[in-house]
Amino acid sequence: MRKFVLLVLVVAVGLWAANGVLLELRPAVGNAPSEYRVVKFPAPDQQPHSFGSRDIGDANYIIQYDTESWAYYCPRPCEDSMVVRFVPPAACSLVAFTWIGYNDATGATGQPVGVFASLANPGENFSTYPGVEEYHTAPLVHPLGTNLWNGTTSAPGNMVWDTVNIPAVEVWDSTFFCGYSGINPEDTIACLAESWIPMPAVIDIHTYQYNGDAFAVDSGAWFCYYYTADDEALAFGIRAYIKAYEDVAPVVRAEELPYSYTTGARTVNIYGQDFSPDSCAVIRMDLHYAINAGSWNTLSSTVPVSGTVEEGIWEIDIPAVGVGDTVDYYVVGWDVAISTPELSCTTATYTYTIMAGTPGHFLYVDNDYTNATALPDLYLDIIDVWDHGTYGSPDSSVLCFYTTGNDTQMTVVWRDWGCLDLGQGANYGLGGDGIRHSDSTWIKLLLDNGGHFWLSDEDQGYGLGICPGYGQQSVPGGHWVREYLGIQGMFDDGPLSGSGTILYGDPTDPVIGDLFGGIGYQTAGQIYIAPYAPITGNLNYAYVGNYDSLQTGAVMNMFDAAGLIPSYRYEGPGGSDYKVYNDFWPFDYICNPADSMEIDEVAVDSLVQDVLGWFNVASGVTDNTLEPGKVVELLPVNPVIRDAMIRFSLPTRMMATLSIYDNTGRLIKNLVNGMRNAGLNTVRWNGKDSEGNSVANGVYFYHLSADGKNLSNKMVVVR
Repeated sequence: MRKFVLLVLVVAVGLWAANGVLLELRPAVGNAPSEYRVVKFPAPDQQPHSFGSRDIGDANYIIQYDTESWAYYCPRPCEDSMVVRFVPPAACSLVAFTWIGYNDATGATGQPVGVFASLANPGENFSTYPGVEEYHTAPLVHPLGTNLWNGTTSAPGNMVWDTVNIPAVEVWDSTFFCGYSGINPEDTIACLAESWIPMPAVIDIHTYQYNGDAFAVDSGAWFCYYYTADDEALAFGIRAYIKAYEDVAPVVRAEELPYSYTTGARTVNIYGQDFSPDSCAVIRMDLHYAINAGSWNTLSSTVPVSGTVEEGIWEIDIPAVGVGDTVDYYVVGWDVAISTPELSCTTATYTYTIMAGTPGHFLYVDNDYTNATALPDLYLDIIDVWDHGTYGSPDSSVLCFYTTGNDTQMTVVWRDWGCLDLGQGANYGLGGDGIRHSDSTWIKLLLDNGGHFWLSDEDQGYGLGICPGYGQQSVPGGHWVREYLGIQGMFDDGPLSGSGTILYGDPTDPVIGDLFGGIGYQTAGQIYIAPYAPITGNLNYAYVGNYDSLQTGAVMNMFDAAGLIPSYRYEGPGGSDYKVYNDFWPFDYICNPADSMEIDEVAVDSLVQDVLGWFNVASGVTDNTLEPGKVVELLPVNPVIRDAMIRFSLPTRMMATLSIYDNTGRLIKNLVNGMRNAGLNTVRWNGKDSEGNSVANGVYFYHLSADGKNLSNKMVVVR
């Protein structure tokens, strides 16, 4: 299941149709809305259903708010009412709109569907609409104003476009809606309630849904549907075909550069396109930038490096800056207009900061929009954390730092939720499905140089580009996922999805055997995983995948009762020194089998230490109180108010047990019983006994046995 990202990503390509006829010229509209997308017309794979005399060929622009990856999430076509709000870039008439069907196994193909267009309700504040998971708290007028047109069509097949041609409807420069709805009386647009719901302010989004049953104070409710995927707006797969009557500002899109380790000049790729009835030309691109919130500087280019002035790519270099410097930039594209000397389009403002890697460290990329602290807690002194949500995808300067030289640990741990960046190959900058930085080239280089890679992602089939719509797929021969990661087939969002899952493993496994020795809350021989349940309060997002088949040499680490494989490890073939560890679930969601909402910190720590120990990455946490030559050291614990952090030092990787006792000598809980890494180990105790009950205030003892040594210290629980 893809991550939530409240961001509308836009791509723009367009064509002024040869049969566009200028009618009455109204005053120029000025800057085109930055969020709309204009695409080449005619678009492919449209299935027409004619309702009037207007032919879709009369259109010269298509406005859309999606970049094609939303389709998996389109609601089923005969449930509720779905609308998209369109902001025209110029005075125009509405010619047609298209929508795409998404049916489940039972399907709704052929069922009647109402289709309609209307103006927006005048003066409506769309930013105040409630979200799909938020209850209504105040009356709210529904978003639709004057009805422009309505009709009936049949629900198309699964993932099939339906193009609805409509009679001439003049909207000029007014905001309008296109949508579809079920035909049942409780779902039709005519039965909307006048009181419904909503929420605190949200972003200005264009997709809205009417639901006749859920979240309702009255008989129904409108809410904004802000569920997005991979930086792309959902928008229900509805696109408006318009005939514009005046020139439209050029379409300009600038590359959003991620944070980086490079201090040199950085090139910004800029896509530009202009199209008008007379002359089409982007006459200039201006890049405005400021360093550390200082004064703005301007760099300009009048010649594209590829394509033409009608549609091309411009490049402008932002000068070199130092480590720690922050750069803000935006781009303005200019063209020659018909009714005014110039029209322009201004992009959003983008920001990046120059950072630096640390010798001796390894890289931890966190792209899961959750508080994943298990790795940093244990490896605080030898880890560089890359916050993908803030920094963007790590570019070559970042990944190469840990790949070649620099005295690093030669290890990358990537915790993700279906991010496409890993599957982009060497495609940097513009291209592919958008402007993305990509990483598989550098992961391959890491492994070629004998480094190690741990991927933890329950949507990795999608993120790696193997399962484009989720589901079950084979990995083609020669693909880097097959040759480097050892995967021959995978099932994204497979049979393990939708609930907590018990996974089984071998307590004698040389790498993760101690995880299956009954550690923490777990029963010997098994662990319980419940992805995202502790932060969402339910198991709705536990979309665990599995590997259908693996290359020879891959070792299955875990399996469910039916033998499905969600975790494995792999060492490079043919004498390669690299190691790959792969989980089809986020590693830090091993939970209490008796309570899906509670993470088993001890078991999570065990898995992390085992995998990184296999990579030969020792815990980097240091403490000046440790004396050289100590065989085993058990450090004191501060008074326990919430959790106790128990730390002990081992001279080499060895068996260890760590247990909690009360002041009568009664065993409260076993925290560790298995292999532990050399160096300082950290174990968290949440103040609960083996049954999951919170212990009473008082004095407790923690006892460590390792290398023939038995050490005990006391701690005080105060709540």
